[in-house]
Amino acid sequence: MNFMESNTIQFSVSNKGLVCRDIIKTLKDCKITSSVSKNKSIYCNSKNICHVENGCRIIVGNMTKEKTLKLWDIIKKKHNFNCCYLKVDNIFSGCINDYI
Repeated sequence: MNFMESNTIQFSVSNKGLVCRDIIKTLKDCKITSSVSKNKSIYCNSKNICHVENGCRIIVGNMTKEKTLKLWDIIKKKHNFNCCYLKVDNIFSGCINDYI
């Protein structure tokens, strides 16, 4: 995987009771310039039973792979996440655990 020197990345996180302003505070405390917005995602299982998850979409520019993994480690530990959806411009799209 050719991770360019600098990319825009998108994390999509969700967790029961997640409040995006808590994510914003974490990013601000870490002095990370970013855009955070609330979102709702619909997930359907193989039995066609669907549910809605509340989440936050985090967009951060000027990221290297090392910075991306460091940021994920901070967010994961601080907010008790196991996984998140990660999109790296033209390089990767999927569960961050598959990216690591």
